[in-house]
Amino acid sequence: MPIEVKTVNSASLKPYWWQWPTVLSLDAPSVALVWQVMISHVCGVVLDLPRQIILGLSIWLAYVIDRWIEAYRLKTQQIHTKRLMFYHTNQKFIALIWLILFGCDLYLALHNLTRSEITHGLYLFTAVALYLFSHQLLHRHVRWRIPKEICVALILSAGVGFFIIFTPGYNREFLNKSLIIFGLLCFVNCTFISIWEKAIDTHQGQASLAREYAFTMRFGRWFAWCYTIFIGVFCLISDPGMQILGVCTLISSLFLIVIDHYEPKYGRPWARVLADFALLTPLVFTVYWHCQKG
Repeated sequence: MPIEVKTVNSASLKPYWWQWPTVLSLDAPSVALVWQVMISHVCGVVLDLPRQIILGLSIWLAYVIDRWIEAYRLKTQQIHTKRLMFYHTNQKFIALIWLILFGCDLYLALHNLTRSEITHGLYLFTAVALYLFSHQLLHRHVRWRIPKEICVALILSAGVGFFIIFTPGYNREFLNKSLIIFGLLCFVNCTFISIWEKAIDTHQGQASLAREYAFTMRFGRWFAWCYTIFIGVFCLISDPGMQILGVCTLISSLFLIVIDHYEPKYGRPWARVLADFALLTPLVFTVYWHCQKG
């Protein structure tokens, strides 16, 4: 039985205080940064502050432009999420801030990165641009396109591991394993969100894994459990250097499953915010490492 979406007005879509990190697109950059620190630590390297800022800004810019385009194409009465309503009602202001921060990101990149990092960064930039062009314009309603949940997981993983690859002395084996684990965790996160927001996506004309493939409603939850079991085994048999990352991943995955279990009771907005918060488990270890250095 399809879930009905009630008609709402812009006033009812004013965010609560706990929704602002998601509305302002601060969730994805935060997740990427804490996992960048975690994975770089596991791989035995330390990244400088400019590269961390560039990663955070780049991911924020990508998320904002994606949501800005989405909000731009919709009419007010079609919007049923607080994040898209915010972008819809503040289009010019957000565009100005985006251009300013894009300039800052470009300035930091040109003054702090090596020629190789800039060159390969352009490849990653092109991949993100192609994703936006394909999913927002050219292939918006094409069924055979790669689901956005897979694209987002791949792009986030590539971003998190990007600067580590150019750092001398990193552990290649640990990096490959870490990025696969992180990418799959992002996929679990995105799949749950697509399940919770299926009715909203249908009303707003947005493609999602759950909307395009009905089996996702069962497969997504089954995959999450299989992934969690796999990570649990990984924690037991992995190299000691990888166990911290495994524990963080296990906690995040279990947290997502718990959120999904209670989503029907407490609602989609609550679950949507906590889903990204669940991925911030490496933050505890990041704070601990910084305290040790201090």
